[in-house]
Amino acid sequence: MVDKIGRLKLPVALTTVMLGVGAFFPFFEAKPWTMIVYAVIAGIGMGAYNSVDQALNVAVLPDPKTAAKDLGVINLANTLGQVAGPIISGIIISMVGYHMIFPVETIICVIGGGLIMMIKRVK
Repeated sequence: MVDKIGRLKLPVALTTVMLGVGAFFPFFEAKPWTMIVYAVIAGIGMGAYNSVDQALNVAVLPDPKTAAKDLGVINLANTLGQVAGPIISGIIISMVGYHMIFPVETIICVIGGGLIMMIKRVK
């Protein structure tokens, strides 16, 4: 898809928002079908995201000579997010209950998609 449309930001932003859309289904109703819909939508979104996100990461690097170091910093940021996610989720769940984790995820994904669209160096 990225090769056909010649853009990187839009597919990354759309797949990020797709993760959030999938996450909103379990908020409506605590039934097995909502988790299946969540898994299908978020699974497709995550697979597509993984295939285009790294291309966007490389495209925004400031200097090809320091690409390895810069990608290391990006990976560190991703790892810190994965470490912080369960901690933040635990805080949210303890404060407002398990049910609210889904709209919070949706909000975070929509904000993330918007921030991705604000990247100026890449189409």
